[in-house]
Amino acid sequence: MDEVWCVFDRDVHRGIEAAFQQANANQFNIAFSNPSFELWYLLHYKDQTSHIERREVIRKLKRYIQRYHKAMEVYQILLGHQSVATKRAQDLRKYHRDNQDQETKNPSTSVDQLVSYLNSLEGPGIA
Repeated sequence: MDEVWCVFDRDVHRGIEAAFQQANANQFNIAFSNPSFELWYLLHYKDQTSHIERREVIRKLKRYIQRYHKAMEVYQILLGHQSVATKRAQDLRKYHRDNQDQETKNPSTSVDQLVSYLNSLEGPGIA
């Protein structure tokens, strides 16, 4: 079964709620990270349960991937830590379960759900 996924992050973008509404109206799946996509990468290495700004996510990530940059290929680097990152992402969703405002779910990510879907297609998906 084919699925459509919208992948975006909080970053400094306006209109996050509108993006959610539009994706939901079109029955698209959403892989959203707050404050940035790199939170998903950071969760491969450490828990992050307190509010964090995007620059801080990058700073912390560089403790584990010293030369990290946005265009860097990280699949192989992260692959061995995928299951722990998935568990941490699930725990964050449980923590924010009663919060319906995407803007204030910091930190949070649902990228693990997209990864799970991709893994189900043919072996490993993305880290």
